[in-house]
Amino acid sequence: MVIRKNRLSRLWAARDGLGAVEFGFIAPFLLTLLLGVIDFGMAYWRQMEIANAADAGAQWGMSNAYNIDSIRTVARSATNLATSDVNVEPSNPCGCASDSGVTVYSCSGLCPDSSAPKPYIIVNARICHSTLFTWPGLVYCSTGDSNCTGCTGNQISLSAQSVVLK
Repeated sequence: MVIRKNRLSRLWAARDGLGAVEFGFIAPFLLTLLLGVIDFGMAYWRQMEIANAADAGAQWGMSNAYNIDSIRTVARSATNLATSDVNVEPSNPCGCASDSGVTVYSCSGLCPDSSAPKPYIIVNARICHSTLFTWPGLVYCSTGDSNCTGCTGNQISLSAQSVVLK
């Protein structure tokens, strides 16, 4: 009985390998945190690339004659993303500026403040992004969502809009 009690007390007091056991408990949390930082960092980078593409297309449209194909080419060239993945939709409506943005009006009509509508260049850019994991709280694409055209159910839609006065 004394030998058994002595072994048990030595085992209980042992500190060898304690760091490995503690790391085994904390490693899954650290790995999840690291993967989350990488996954959301990639999504944020792609969002910035899409915003830069929309800005480049709008700036080019402002400085040159309105041409849909040229604006798309410039916007896609302004990003490091695969150009086939980037969806760019430019438009050239007349509109009136307001506190909430630009409201589209007929070019021959009048704005609410009785001024004439001005031509704008609006460039919408969008890309589908696949996350490494299905993260709770993210809104993933579904078949009925018009913002997710071309995206699958395990992707999120990243989009940006740039508006400039022509």
